[in-house]
Amino acid sequence: MLFDTSIVIDLLRGFPAASAFARGLDGLPSCSEITRVEVLQGLRSGERRMTERLFETIGWWVSMSRSRAGPGRSVEPGGAATRASPPRT
Repeated sequence: MLFDTSIVIDLLRGFPAASAFARGLDGLPSCSEITRVEVLQGLRSGERRMTERLFETIGWWVSMSRSRAGPGRSVEPGGAATRASPPRT
């Protein structure tokens, strides 16, 4: 499942519907690096630790062809580059 910025923000705000949705997933959720940047730019000082914990549970899609992972690959939690599979619909 590919999360966009709005679901990540809802999770960080503790919205029950977002939390229930995320808990109901069968696999690891994914986000694009664009989402990571958008969330980080909007952080307040006391939100960093909680955000970093959430980010550790997400598989990251790298969208730049010169990334560390390379084109068509993702960076898994912990930084390991793996072949990205398309999100399930």
